[in-house]
Amino acid sequence: MGSLYVCNGDSSEPLKPPSSVKRRRKPVMSRAGSEVDDFIGLMHGSDPVRIELSRLENEVRDKFNDYKLFLHGLWIVGFKGVRVAQAPSPVWLPASADKDRELGDAHVEIKGLKHSERLKEKAVEELTDELEKVDEKLKATEALLESKHLENKKINDEKRVALSAQHAAEATLRRVHAAQKDDEMPPIEAIIAPLEAELKLSRLEVAKLQDDNRALDRLTKSKEAALLEAERTVQMALAKASLVDDLQNKNQDLIKQIEICQEENRILDKMHRQKVAEVEKLTQTVRELEGLLPMLFEEKKTMDRELARAKVTANRVAVVVANEWKDGNDKGEMQQLRDKLAIVERTAKAEAQLKEKYQLRFKVLEERLKATPGGVSCPTSEVKSRSNGLSRRQSLGGADNLSRISPNGFLSRKTIESLRSNGANATENYNRPTNAEVITLRKACHEKDQGLKDKDDAIEMLGKKVETLNKAMEVEAKKTRREVAAMEKEVAAMRIGRDRDQRAGRLSAPRGAINGPHPLSARRSVLWDSSFHPVTYVIRALRQLFPASLGDNKRNVDERPIAGNLNP
Repeated sequence: MGSLYVCNGDSSEPLKPPSSVKRRRKPVMSRAGSEVDDFIGLMHGSDPVRIELSRLENEVRDKFNDYKLFLHGLWIVGFKGVRVAQAPSPVWLPASADKDRELGDAHVEIKGLKHSERLKEKAVEELTDELEKVDEKLKATEALLESKHLENKKINDEKRVALSAQHAAEATLRRVHAAQKDDEMPPIEAIIAPLEAELKLSRLEVAKLQDDNRALDRLTKSKEAALLEAERTVQMALAKASLVDDLQNKNQDLIKQIEICQEENRILDKMHRQKVAEVEKLTQTVRELEGLLPMLFEEKKTMDRELARAKVTANRVAVVVANEWKDGNDKGEMQQLRDKLAIVERTAKAEAQLKEKYQLRFKVLEERLKATPGGVSCPTSEVKSRSNGLSRRQSLGGADNLSRISPNGFLSRKTIESLRSNGANATENYNRPTNAEVITLRKACHEKDQGLKDKDDAIEMLGKKVETLNKAMEVEAKKTRREVAAMEKEVAAMRIGRDRDQRAGRLSAPRGAINGPHPLSARRSVLWDSSFHPVTYVIRALRQLFPASLGDNKRNVDERPIAGNLNP
């Protein structure tokens, strides 16, 4: 339970129910949220305070959104001032008079809420006084109830005593009747009359006591109903106090938000003034630039003329350089092919020489074999096949397979001694290695033939590549001519468009701006740029046209002498 706040800022003690109510209070506040809302609605009815608070919150949110829009507009004016000056866009700027009116209305509403809160506080104080009075009455009724309970106990005890006396009297009467039968006694009526009178009196007292008990029961029921009503009023007062606390907290939050909004409004006013000054400066600069535009257009015309001349000369130079480079590339490729052909011819000559050497060696071997004792002879067909195999070998490595033949063409000593010792068996021992040599020579010959065929195929492929390169060179030359013609057409179209723009600018420009003096240095500094130089522009265009050709082979061409020759 929060404490109760007073409007002037002082705080009073929180409301505390009396001790008797605390002891007899039931857990009513632990209800569902819907029941509490119904109770608050019944207590307040339409609840105008809540309605006013919701309305104020909505107004504050709307103001905050308006300030956001205003800040966005100022940001556009600050960071995109040139665009705003060229094409002004509608930016919403809230008026200060409307803001002051809204703030005054908010202050009036806050004062009304404070007055209503004071009235509620007074009502709460009155309720607390009434609760204290009800507590006193409850204490008095409790004391009365206790006294009545004691009286009831006494009456009940007396009633029990009277009943016991009645039973005793009845017993005595019975005894008397029994004694009358036996002995003569005085008349019973004389004995019963006083007893009946006492019984009547006791019955009257009992009836009076019962009436008193009924009256006390009624009083207790009425007091319990009053206690329940008092508890309800206490709970309502506590709920009202909690609502008052919430309203005071919301009121303080709203006051803080209003102060923040006022500070933001001041800051925005300052920023608005600054932005207005900046916009005025930008408008002045725009006017000055509009005055410089006609002179800049004239300089642009002269630069376009120089650029067209430079493009024409650069195109001519580029065509000449490209043709020379292509001729150089063709010559280089042809020279490489010639070198390859020369290498192939040299290898063929070396192979022919080796073939002749092997033929001579085979002839010497045949003569030596014929001259050996024992009539060892080798068939001529085998010798011829060996000579042909040796002639077709690819390199000198094939001569290593002749393990039994010396470099000079003579047989080794071991073979001669074996031939001399064995005689007739020498033919068989000689034929075995010769057959193996013949097989190896045939394989080498076959490999050599395949190598020659591969070289012939490579030569044919190189010739085809040369033809395709020549065709590609012709196609590229045609493409370059077409691109140069297209570039010339584009340049002509650009000239026509610029002439039209210049004419329109002359017609739209004011006379004072055209006739006014302006420094040439400032205009040249605005237009001139190193990247806009005509020679560099032409060289970049050539590199885009010939990326592969001018990338590496034309690095030795310097741009500075070209620019120096082209500049007047």
